[in-house]
Amino acid sequence: MIKIFIPSCKNPEFIRLQADSIRAQLIDDFEIFILNDGLDADLVKEISEACIDAGVTCIDVPKNLIHSSASVAHCAVVQWAYDNIILNECMDDIVVIMDSDMFMVRQFSFNDFISDNAIAGLPQTRGPITYYFTGLLALNMQKLPSPSRLNQFCGIVRGHNVDAGGMLWHYVNENPTIKIRNIEHTSHIHSCNNNLDVLCDDVRSRYNENYRIEILQSSFLHYGGASTRNDPITQKEKREFLFWVVEETALGEIEMPEISYVFRG
Repeated sequence: MIKIFIPSCKNPEFIRLQADSIRAQLIDDFEIFILNDGLDADLVKEISEACIDAGVTCIDVPKNLIHSSASVAHCAVVQWAYDNIILNECMDDIVVIMDSDMFMVRQFSFNDFISDNAIAGLPQTRGPITYYFTGLLALNMQKLPSPSRLNQFCGIVRGHNVDAGGMLWHYVNENPTIKIRNIEHTSHIHSCNNNLDVLCDDVRSRYNENYRIEILQSSFLHYGGASTRNDPITQKEKREFLFWVVEETALGEIEMPEISYVFRG
């Protein structure tokens, strides 16, 4: 079974869209768990209601977790779920940690992709440090050595600042024979990255380069709200674009291509 854990602190309107995209594109048996870390009481309630509407399980996160920054809060929620739920209830499963703004746009199987590997993730580099981004991370729990030692926090590794998942560097280095499959990544889709061709014609005709979305492993669209945060008009247009792409791919009206481009910068 694929157990998908999604931290959510805002944007409750994304929950139904994300769940529907997973139901349309993921060919494995799966369950979805929303980790409700709403930024305030109103958002906690809205996220809970959105989960009911989307037919997914809502798990309220303790309010005493560290929230010194958005990245730290995300890591604290993920690590809490890993330590308190996943290690106790999901040891026979493939566990997927997914950002709340990650949407499926092409058919995919985690079972096939991870196969006999222990981890499937998107490698991130900070100087000589390589770790795996928790925005889309698959853990084959039966294959993980010493699973209780896995730490998904951000912080500093050998003098280098690392984002969410950075502390996985220690775990991987403690287990040099661990099998890991890398997730391919387009980086932001923009002419400066020479990668606009990864979009099919229908999508490209509506795409604004300022949206700076990303595609992972040909099947996952990462929305990334930061690119339009300070431009309300473009942000509104970007959200409309997101809903259109995700809904049309779910219906089979648009077929996203298999992507061979991998960002190496």
